[in-house]
Amino acid sequence: MTKILILSNETFELTPAMLMRIEEQGAEVEYTSALKSIGDAEIVFGCPPAELLRDAHALKWHHLPNAAIQPYTSPALYARTGVALTNSSGVYGEAIGEHIVAMVFALARNFPLYARQQRGHVWKRDDDSARWVGGATAAVFGVGDLGKNAARRLKALGAYTIGVRRSLIDKPPYIDELYDLRSKDEVLSRADYVICCLPLTGATRGLFGAREFGLMKPRAYFINVGRGAIADTEALTGALREGGIAGAALDVTDPEPLPEGHPLWELDNVIITPHASCVCPDVQERKLELFLEQLRRYQAGRMLKNMVDFREGY
Repeated sequence: MTKILILSNETFELTPAMLMRIEEQGAEVEYTSALKSIGDAEIVFGCPPAELLRDAHALKWHHLPNAAIQPYTSPALYARTGVALTNSSGVYGEAIGEHIVAMVFALARNFPLYARQQRGHVWKRDDDSARWVGGATAAVFGVGDLGKNAARRLKALGAYTIGVRRSLIDKPPYIDELYDLRSKDEVLSRADYVICCLPLTGATRGLFGAREFGLMKPRAYFINVGRGAIADTEALTGALREGGIAGAALDVTDPEPLPEGHPLWELDNVIITPHASCVCPDVQERKLELFLEQLRRYQAGRMLKNMVDFREGY
C-alpha cells in the first residue's frame, strides 16, 4: 500500500472527510502538523522542513500545496535521485485573475486615495485621476496559470493585452501580442498597466528596477502578484514618490510581510494586500482535487502534471 505523509500548516488543512477520500485510493495516510521525520513515506504532500528530505530514502514524489517551489529549488535536497517534485499550479489562477481585475479597477478609479479620504471624513473629488480599463493596454508578464486568467478577463473588459513569456508558442486568443523578455523595454513603454505574474527564479529576481520603472509611462500602473523580489522595492518606492509611475497594487512585497513604518504603507497611490490574491472559499477542495488526480496518475504509472524543472526553477 502506498504510504503518504500529509503535512498541514496555516494555509493548508484537510478535513477528515478529505483525508478519507485519499485513503479510498488505496493509500495509507499519515496527517500531521508537527513533523520530526519523513520516515518511509513514498509520497509527501506538503511543505516539510527541507533538511528532513535528506533522510527521506523512500520518497519518490513530493507534491506542494502551493504554486511556488521555494525552498525546494534543488534536487540535491533529496536523499535519492529522481524524486518528482510537483506543485499546485492551476489551483489559484481563477482567484488571482479576479484579484488582478479588482486591483486594475481600484487603481483606475483611484480607490486608494478615496479610501484614505473616507477615513479622514474628506469629501473631495479628484477629476484628473480616473482612467479607462476598456481601451487600455495591459502588459502581462508571465502567461502561465495566473497570467492567462488575468489576460482573459481584461480582454473581455475591452483592454488590449500584451503577453510576455519565455516561450512564444501557443499564443492564446485573448492575448493580442506575445513577446519574450527580449522585448521587455518596448512593452513597458507601451503599457498602461504592467502586471507581474512571473515566478521567482534567477532570471526574474530584480527584473523590475529603476531602469524599468523609468521606461514606463508616468500615468502607468504596476501590479505584482508574482513574488516580491521580482521588483526592486527601493526603486519602486522612488518611482511612486517622484511621479515616475502613477501607482501600484502589490499582493507581494520584498521583504514580506512589509515592515511597519515602510513608506509604501503611507502612499496614496498604492494598494497593498497581504499575499491574499490566492484566497477563495474552496481553495482546500481545489488542492485536494488536483492531488487526487495526480495520485491516480502516479498509481497508474502515468506522467504527473505540474512537474517542476529544477533547471528553470519552476
